[in-house]
Amino acid sequence: MDEGVLPATRVNGAFLPNFTGKRIVVIASVMKIHPSGRSMEVKTSDDRVITVNFNRPLIDSVKGLVEIHGVGSGKNVMTGEFFFEFPEEISETFDLEAYNECVNIINSIPSPWRSD
Repeated sequence: MDEGVLPATRVNGAFLPNFTGKRIVVIASVMKIHPSGRSMEVKTSDDRVITVNFNRPLIDSVKGLVEIHGVGSGKNVMTGEFFFEFPEEISETFDLEAYNECVNIINSIPSPWRSD
């Protein structure tokens, strides 16, 4: 395994509070970027709004669907380490409902590979 990539669990807004201090991945739609560029509000796959805080301000405009990697910081908050912005054509056709079902399944059955 690449030393720079650590295991993370995919979560939605409902599961976020269970992963405080743990590595997570969230797919969400960008709703608003804070004027400082250090945080954004996103809507997760289960339609919950969470805040993602960053250590450095975002340089470019971010919109559409994003995959955010970071650490859970409590109810409705995570610290983002890095993210990927989906191309517009994928954002428009990505099935968030099916993805959310996968997240629910991942978090409802025990797994020997999960890092929690």
